[in-house]
Amino acid sequence: GKKVSEEILYFDEKGRPAQNEEGYHKEITGYDVRGNWTEASYFDTEGNPTLHKNGFHRVTAKYDERGTRTEGAYFDVNGQPLKTEVLVAEVLPDSQAAKLGIKAGDIFTHYDGKPVLYSFQFDAVRDAEPPDSPPKELKVLRDGKKLVFMISPGKIGVQLQNRAKSAAVSP
Repeated sequence: GKKVSEEILYFDEKGRPAQNEEGYHKEITGYDVRGNWTEASYFDTEGNPTLHKNGFHRVTAKYDERGTRTEGAYFDVNGQPLKTEVLVAEVLPDSQAAKLGIKAGDIFTHYDGKPVLYSFQFDAVRDAEPPDSPPKELKVLRDGKKLVFMISPGKIGVQLQNRAKSAAVSP
């Protein structure tokens, strides 16, 4: 087995190079021998490094033997590492999150007393919890205000994204 990579380009309806809704024209993604993506980089229509709408140019991932993502790193266009935060991109209707009042745009800051740095890390901690464990505290930042929710085990019904802490808040 060998590593592979793919390049995806975006064009407008007239066939001209264009930026997509995520803020880039070209994405180059690398994969490991098991088919897990290990790296993605983003470029503008001129071929210059550019930022994904979530504020990073390049992202890397590492996996354990089960194929679960265990590490991630985010970098700016100069290759400098970025601090990240976990943003709620979407809340599913009738989900635990919706019933509790969690909203798209919220930032998960702490879960069960520990900082939330990456969505895959949050998911792994949640997935490892027994279904009968007591609710745990989720701290959220919304428009500069700190909120606290008590989250029961199981799926909470949110789509999460990692973004650079310095990234402008997209609508």
